[in-house]
Amino acid sequence: MDNKLFKVSSFPHIHKKRDVKSIMRDVLISLLPAVGVGIYYYKLDAVKLLLASVIAGVLAELVWNKTIRGKFALEDCSAIITSILIALIMPSFVPIWIPAVGSIFAVIVVKQFFGGLGQNFVNPAATAKAFIIASWAGLMVKPVADAVSGASATEYVPPIKDLFIGYASGSIGEASILALLIGGVYLIFRGIIDGKATLSYLASVALFSFIVGKDGLFTGDAIRGLMSGSIFLVAIFMVNDFATTPINNIGKIIFGVFCGLLTVVFQVIGNNSDGAYYAVLVMNLFAPMIESLTIPKVTKEAI
Repeated sequence: MDNKLFKVSSFPHIHKKRDVKSIMRDVLISLLPAVGVGIYYYKLDAVKLLLASVIAGVLAELVWNKTIRGKFALEDCSAIITSILIALIMPSFVPIWIPAVGSIFAVIVVKQFFGGLGQNFVNPAATAKAFIIASWAGLMVKPVADAVSGASATEYVPPIKDLFIGYASGSIGEASILALLIGGVYLIFRGIIDGKATLSYLASVALFSFIVGKDGLFTGDAIRGLMSGSIFLVAIFMVNDFATTPINNIGKIIFGVFCGLLTVVFQVIGNNSDGAYYAVLVMNLFAPMIESLTIPKVTKEAI
C-alpha cells in the first residue's frame, strides 16, 4: 500500500507529516495504563497472557511477511497493539494458548488476508474474541470450583467509585475505567482521535441503559450502565479504529450512537457481558454504508 495514501486517507484529522509508525507508537503508549492496572490486579496471570498474545501476534506477522513479502520484519507496531488488546479483553483464568490463537487469527485472517494494516473491514481484537467464544466458550467461563467458592462475592454490587478507579471482576484490561480514560485523553492530546465517536457512544450507552432497563422501559440506571471497563475499552480503542469505522464527523457520531444502542440491547436484553464487542462487529459491517451516506457532497465529487 502506498504510505502517503494511507496516511492521508486513513487519518484525515492528523497532520500529514505524522508517519504510521509514530501513530502506532502513540496508540501503544495509550494502552500502558490499562496494562499496568491489569498486571496490578491479576499479577502473573496477566503477564503470562500478555506475553503469550504479543509473542504469537508478532511471530505470526514476521512469518507472514517472510513467506508472502520475502522479508522477515515487522512493518509497524500494529501487530503488537492488536495482540495487547486481545490479551486485555481476555479473562485472567484462560489458558495462555487462548490469547495466542486469538492473536494469530486476528493478525493473519482478519488483517493480512485482506491486505494488512488499514485494509481489514472488522475490528481484529473484537473479531478474535468472538472467534474464541464461538470455538472455546467453556474456557471463557470461570471454573466451576472458583465460581462456587466465590458465590457470595458474585452477589456483591461494588460501589461506582470502585468500578471507576479499579475493580477486578472481568477481563484484564477492564479492571479500571480511569486507566482507560487516561489512555483516551493521551490519544486526544496527541491528535490520534478527536473524541466524537467516543462521546456519542458513551452518551448512547447511558441513554439506552436508562431506557432499556431489566425491569421494563425507563427503569434502568444510566450511570451504572456506563460503569463497565468493556464499554470504555470499546469507546476509546474500537469505535475510533480508522480502518473499520467512518472517518467523517457525522458518520462517527451515527456509528457511536448505534454501537451504544446495540451494546445495551446485547447486554441487557441478551444478558451478554461481552455485548460491547459484538456491537462493534455488527456496526463495522454498516460502516461503509454510513460513510457513503454521510460523506460531504464536495468530498464525493473530489473522489
